[in-house]
Amino acid sequence: MSQHIKENSPDEIWINGTVLTLDSEHPQAEGLSILNGKVLQVGSSSDLLKSASSQSIVHDLAGQFLMPGLIDTHAHGIWGALRDKFEVYVGLSSSLEDLMQAVSDRASKVPANQWISGGPWHMSWIDDFQKAPKEVLDLAAPHHFVALKDVTYHTAWLNTAALKACGIDRNTPDPEGGRIGRDPLSGEPNGILYEKAQNLVRRFIVPSQVQLEHAVKHMSGYFHSFGLTGFKEAMASEAELEAYYYADKNGTLNLHVAVHMALNSLTSEGMTPTDKLLEWREQFASEHVHTAYVKLFLDGVAPSLTASFLEPYLPMPGCTPSAHNPDALLAIAPSKLAEIVTELDSLGLTVKMHAVGDRAVRAGLDAVQVVRASNGNSGLRHEIGHTAFVHADDHPRFKLLGMVADMSPRLWFPNPVTPGQVKVLGPVRTQRCHQIKSLMLAGAELTYGSDWPAAAADANPWVGLAGMISRRNPFGLFPGFVGEEQAISLEEALPLFTTQAARSMGLENVTGRLKAGMSADFIRLAKPLHGQSPEEIAKTKVLETYFEGRCVYVSSPPPSV
Repeated sequence: MSQHIKENSPDEIWINGTVLTLDSEHPQAEGLSILNGKVLQVGSSSDLLKSASSQSIVHDLAGQFLMPGLIDTHAHGIWGALRDKFEVYVGLSSSLEDLMQAVSDRASKVPANQWISGGPWHMSWIDDFQKAPKEVLDLAAPHHFVALKDVTYHTAWLNTAALKACGIDRNTPDPEGGRIGRDPLSGEPNGILYEKAQNLVRRFIVPSQVQLEHAVKHMSGYFHSFGLTGFKEAMASEAELEAYYYADKNGTLNLHVAVHMALNSLTSEGMTPTDKLLEWREQFASEHVHTAYVKLFLDGVAPSLTASFLEPYLPMPGCTPSAHNPDALLAIAPSKLAEIVTELDSLGLTVKMHAVGDRAVRAGLDAVQVVRASNGNSGLRHEIGHTAFVHADDHPRFKLLGMVADMSPRLWFPNPVTPGQVKVLGPVRTQRCHQIKSLMLAGAELTYGSDWPAAAADANPWVGLAGMISRRNPFGLFPGFVGEEQAISLEEALPLFTTQAARSMGLENVTGRLKAGMSADFIRLAKPLHGQSPEEIAKTKVLETYFEGRCVYVSSPPPSV
């Protein structure tokens, strides 16, 4: 090796390993080198060593595996971190008894008349209650204000004290886009708030600036531990935008982040004015925080009967199939939606549209069809967020309209949410959840999203990857399959987590691949993914995560025996 400093010699070199580059021109290599935070060279160990100087640090991989860092295109990073740091949380598979015990335990440690938030709970529990939901919660914490989120984050459960603190009584009208659960005879609130009715309580549970700072720091480390080097924040308020901006300025973010600014949301009273969105786009953009993205809601979720489906829900109390009206469940009328998306497109803002039901998905596709006819092809690749249920006739429209199918959350294998889907949709329609293979065959470009913490216990992308290639629960916790025929191969799945995800962020020339000139965002694993079973992939442990050539995560070594 040369003993003098060569011009443009690498800062660091990795040799004697297996490198999966996700670069179609050079898919595999033995190692790579980096300079100033970017990939300098990808190739054989001998070629890499030829460029080294006495100052270059050489890492011998000894057969280990490098690949690009992963990207989650639909996560609520700050929500999840706030949950982990400051809320009651018992896990998606926990029972009512587990949750009540956790609330009771928190109440014993917090002064009376304080707020307790957290969750999650399942809509299916309510049918088994012998009393009003608020009264069930009163048993756990009668002297505190309690507000719990359901597993989807689309429904809240309050105790009597919280209802009174929020001023919610029988005379409180249902807010636009939401509903207050009521006793059918007396009209008294029963403790359940649906969709935007949650705003009646959210204003009382606002995280402080210090909590937001802690949340972003926690989130970054948590994501790095899974090998994530980028993500799309699925919905951000002004306070959350500010938190990401300052974290990046302070050097504590270490992630590529595309932030979807909230247009209409579960946390807003109305639509965010366009001039405010444009102000945020300029004010909170930074080197790693990309703000030319907007989020809007077209419907709700299936378990609370608020997702807009072409076919009716199963008959149940409060739901009569003969009275089914899909358009009544759309949060924005189709004509108004087309008008909104056309304006946002003209302003250079990429839109992610929350759409769970197939009618809502069609409404989003229809809107972009109007946009293309009006504005031409702006190059913006608008997204359908979730894309859980898509009518077969609409599969080819994603390619035709240049749109992205955002696959989220991880409901493509049996999980704690599956029974709730079956209850309201039936087993046949539930099996049509996330038709990944069919959409691929129709030419749609897909990305992966966890939707953490909504309907996702964690942000682990390896579990999502394993489920995509098997369509079964990779830990055997829930039997059977969800859409077994929709399984795809590892080779087909990996671009959803890397190259296609980067493209959806407008960063396809920055990250998602290991190629000369691109950001040195990569992870080190003990062995290649190819040849591993889905169950093994789900248990993947990241050894190191690098962002722009800097090691931002190192796994703890196993304890000595």
